[in-house]
Amino acid sequence: MKQLEIASEWDRIEYALQGDSFWYFINKNENNLATRIEFIFNLMYEVAQAEDKEMEERKRLGIKTKEQIDERRKTHQTIVEIFGNDEYSTFRFFAEKFKIKSENEINDNWQDIKKYFQTLEEWFNDRELYHKIGCLIATRTNIKNILNEKKERSKTEFANWINQEIQSKFRKVNFEEVEYNGGYVPEILLLHNIQTMLNNENETNRFPFDRYKKEFWDVEHIHAIATEVKVKKENQADWLRNNFVKTENHQDKDRNNQIEQIIQSGKTIDENEFEYIIDYVLGEEDNSLQNLCLLDRGTNRSYKNDSFKEKRKKIIEREIEGTFIPICTKNVFMKYYSTNVKDIEVWNENDRTSYFKKIQEVITEYLPQTELTENEQ
Repeated sequence: MKQLEIASEWDRIEYALQGDSFWYFINKNENNLATRIEFIFNLMYEVAQAEDKEMEERKRLGIKTKEQIDERRKTHQTIVEIFGNDEYSTFRFFAEKFKIKSENEINDNWQDIKKYFQTLEEWFNDRELYHKIGCLIATRTNIKNILNEKKERSKTEFANWINQEIQSKFRKVNFEEVEYNGGYVPEILLLHNIQTMLNNENETNRFPFDRYKKEFWDVEHIHAIATEVKVKKENQADWLRNNFVKTENHQDKDRNNQIEQIIQSGKTIDENEFEYIIDYVLGEEDNSLQNLCLLDRGTNRSYKNDSFKEKRKKIIEREIEGTFIPICTKNVFMKYYSTNVKDIEVWNENDRTSYFKKIQEVITEYLPQTELTENEQ
């Protein structure tokens, strides 16, 4: 009867882990296993290694050299020395646990497995833990370490540790120096999206870690920079038609007339000459945080050459089609952060400043104290 109960519980655990929203919450990236319950077994073996008393004893005794370790192994072995560290080591570890055991021992071992799963399930079902632990795992904190930290803490202490762990990721960040292809950018933008959703206590939607990881979301410029834009000669007129918006920064009458002629006639010009037009249309390059957002790779590639005007149009089209657009990215292109919307088709300095301040405001509790003091002045 007990075997049937274990089999039923085994099936329930496997079924729950088959849900991608749960699976990608607990995994930092795609993790293809024949059966997903193997993840629990592998995790338990990793935790057992981390808690190996023999390793602690060797450190206490100062056993370091090969000769000392070989001598010690004759009478005392570590978990890895017993079960190995290859693809079958987890199997050997659990085979020993269930080999010729009494019913009570088998039941106790199975209860341990269930407890691990129930802990992960509890995190998944708790909206705050889901978002914050999901953020930690997505930014390369090992889930094994999170489980270890939970063991010796109350719920309040564990919640405080999670906040401190997120803070530790931004301890050295200087917002003014954060730039495209530099450190911290993906982590800051991810946290901004997660915390924005979490701050709305009446919101039931959750950040989709499965889509974030499966669709390979990446950092993208809100308004394109000229050095990344490549326009084929036959597409010059279309590109200008879709991307040129005359502002106070476009005061060169000759250049404006040239652009108008290309748009109206469809005639092309030398590609090297057109690069000067691209520079003129897009303006000064901005690689700072105030011109960066998160997008899935498909959307990102589809409009890398585009100015804010055309990107906004495509973002709206893709959302209508059902593509998930991160909430903060959508807020950017809808100009919800902007305090003074002058032109819906231009990502101007006011828009950038408002967006930059909003990012700091939303994730302020995780920023270094010195950074907060500077911003408050």
